[in-house]
Amino acid sequence: MFTVAVRTISGLGAVTLRGFEALGDFALFSLEALGGLCRGCIRRRILIETFYRIGVLSLPVVMITGAFIGMVLAVQAYDQFRMMRMENRLGAVITITLVKELG
Repeated sequence: MFTVAVRTISGLGAVTLRGFEALGDFALFSLEALGGLCRGCIRRRILIETFYRIGVLSLPVVMITGAFIGMVLAVQAYDQFRMMRMENRLGAVITITLVKELG
């Protein structure tokens, strides 16, 4: 009888200790996450500068790429449009195609 009571109390203690361990792990995780938020404020300037470099400074590359793709599309589509007597619509179709495909 005495060993049954000891096992029960021992099991209850083990469950309690695992619960406190999990609670401690969660507390450490929460504090680390909050600390990361504060460090993120410092890195925000670097993030904005990176977005500027990737977005704005790559604009000439995007424009040149779009121009060459448009020229190739015009050369390939001109004969088809000429057969249907719709040469005047070629510019609009190329513009719509480039905007849809390149964004």
